[in-house]
Amino acid sequence: MRTSFLAALGLLTTATASAQLQEGDFLVGSFATSRLNHYLPDGTPVIQVQGVSDLLWQGAAVTPEGNWATSFRTPASGVLIFDPSGTEIRRFTTPQVGQPGDVNVFPDGTLAVVDVSEGEIEYYTQLGVYVGTISTPAGINAPFGATIDTDETIWVCNRNGSLVWHLERDGTQLPPVATSPFPADVDISYDETLWTVHADSGRIEQHTQGGALLGSFPTALSGNAAGIAVAPDGSVWVGSWTEGNLYHYSADGVVLGAFPIALGSTFMTIHKRRLGVRYCSPATPNSTGTPSRLTARGSSRVQDNDVELTAEDLPPGEFGYFLVSTVQGNFQPPGSSGAICIANPIGRYNQIANIIQGPVGSITIDLDALPTSPPTQVAAGDTWHFQCWHRDPGTSNFTDALSITFH
Repeated sequence: MRTSFLAALGLLTTATASAQLQEGDFLVGSFATSRLNHYLPDGTPVIQVQGVSDLLWQGAAVTPEGNWATSFRTPASGVLIFDPSGTEIRRFTTPQVGQPGDVNVFPDGTLAVVDVSEGEIEYYTQLGVYVGTISTPAGINAPFGATIDTDETIWVCNRNGSLVWHLERDGTQLPPVATSPFPADVDISYDETLWTVHADSGRIEQHTQGGALLGSFPTALSGNAAGIAVAPDGSVWVGSWTEGNLYHYSADGVVLGAFPIALGSTFMTIHKRRLGVRYCSPATPNSTGTPSRLTARGSSRVQDNDVELTAEDLPPGEFGYFLVSTVQGNFQPPGSSGAICIANPIGRYNQIANIIQGPVGSITIDLDALPTSPPTQVAAGDTWHFQCWHRDPGTSNFTDALSITFH
């Protein structure tokens, strides 16, 4: 173990190693002790950053660059940003925020800070520049936990009610999801279902984004539940700000483990390596009756050259290939049941090695040579759009599309 006192920063950093978060690793904030903790999926601590003053840390989020962000309440509301070694790289106050709750990060790096006392969500750049506010719907008197979906919409819990509200980035209201009372925090799994933990009971619920209840189960939390995070394997972690343990459950409620953490865990995030902003979604249903979906996993950092595309819910046995362009579009080609949502110039992953077959197919792409004519090397700041074309009995179709901005 190594311990270094960073006197100039007012922080104590304890670590077994310094590392970028890997898929399945998670960050947990600690409200009572002002800590931010990086754990491996099995609960092994990697790095702990602790404020030596009583800042009352809240959120836990990962930026596109791999840095960490947390919100704090005292002596004035603000945001702290750390690099993956736990070194503070930025601290700024957020005077527009009355009492910060959760903090989340959009794919472009913009921070979204939930304002519990004002019923708002404030937006900031990572340099601390205030860029706007959206109001939560009338009736939310305690917005608390939140998460950002792949289409850049925001789900936010009303901790004193029975709804998880759904908002466009500009604040436009979308249909909410009704839950049991007092949802404290929310996360979205890889299958894009909604998971909530409830403040009074510690109970976990799973809903479709259309509001259908898929399941629920009790946890060992006695109350004051504050954070939930869904792992890539579908298992669920939960914590409470009045207990000293984190609990791990399977998706159907079987206890997988528990381990101690500093008293007062709050929000948490699990690194899922999910990339892109979804658009043209849902796609036109294919012959199975289900829309095909495109997902991307990996890193948005160009230097990592680590992006995997996956097309899901394709008609079984039907072939397809991925498409890429710098231009969005929306056009239904003759002979197709769906719309192509990119436009010329279009690159095609139609080489034999890249042809996929339903119901699920994946390829790893090379950022040094996207298949345009001539091949293109991705640069930091570029935004590329991806989609998958596939055969469908008697016709053809497309998945929805993703935009990925690289850093």
